[in-house]
Amino acid sequence: MLTHQPCDHQDKQYEVYNKAMYYFLFLTFLVYPSVSAKLFSALPCVRHALCCAPMLRVYLPEASCVFTVSQEDFEDGSRWLKADYSISCLDESRSQWVLFVGIMLVVYPIGIPLGYFILLYRQRRLLNPHEPVLGILPDYPGFEGAVRYVRSKNIALQSTVFLWGSYEPRVYWWEVVEMLRKMLLTGAIVFMSPGTPTQVCVHGTNVVARKLGL
Repeated sequence: MLTHQPCDHQDKQYEVYNKAMYYFLFLTFLVYPSVSAKLFSALPCVRHALCCAPMLRVYLPEASCVFTVSQEDFEDGSRWLKADYSISCLDESRSQWVLFVGIMLVVYPIGIPLGYFILLYRQRRLLNPHEPVLGILPDYPGFEGAVRYVRSKNIALQSTVFLWGSYEPRVYWWEVVEMLRKMLLTGAIVFMSPGTPTQVCVHGTNVVARKLGL
């Protein structure tokens, strides 16, 4: 009995580690869209525009216009952060802020999917095996079902199950592609003026693609 205690202890530690890793990775996965959107929104600036609404001609921030007559800088050439019109893009600290956001864009919107891909790639032989599984050859019926079953029982894979669990073994990495697609669309929409045909088209295409499962 005593000879088995160290192994049991190590197994317990490994199980705790995998659970902790799962919760950590899943948390980064949940906040990925909102954090990416916030980072992108900290970059674009807008001018003020001459707006035209019924019985109204007034200078307002560009994104607040009902109908834009023309885009014109104020006499002082002021430009404002698109996400918060109380922040001037001409502030002296703007360059430092842009540098910080640029670094964080590499760390989070790009770094998180890259980290996921590295983890999945290291597990590729377990996620998409090319040798017999449970006695079933790769080209035989039932092979994919056997792979799914073995993957679901493998403790070493459970920390990343939210990434590959919904996909066939041969495309275990597809969730990373989905994350990058959403990130690029989020970045594109942020840099477009609200309500413009281009923004509506991009957003509509994204919605249709999600409905079709593309």
